[in-house]
Amino acid sequence: MEKVKFELSNEQIQFLKKHYPKNDLIQKILSTETEGRFEVDEEPYIDFMDYLDDESVAWMDKDYNATPKSIMIEKIRDDIYIQTN
Repeated sequence: MEKVKFELSNEQIQFLKKHYPKNDLIQKILSTETEGRFEVDEEPYIDFMDYLDDESVAWMDKDYNATPKSIMIEKIRDDIYIQTN
C-alpha cells in the first residue's frame, strides 16, 4: 500500500489534539507524526481528508458562514491537499 506524506504546522497539530482528543481517526493520523511530518497509508489518508471536509461544514455557523474553527480545518485540509497532489 502506498504511503502519503505531508507536514502540518505546530498550530495545526495542536488544534487537532485540542478539538479531537477522542476521535480514533484523528488520533491514528496524529500518531504517525514525527517533527511535524506525517506518513500514513492511503486509505486512512482518504478517510481523514473526507472527515476534514465534513467537519469544515459542521463547524460553520447557523447561516453557513465560516467560523474560526471551520477556517482552521479548511486550512489544514488545503495544506495537506497541496502537498499530496
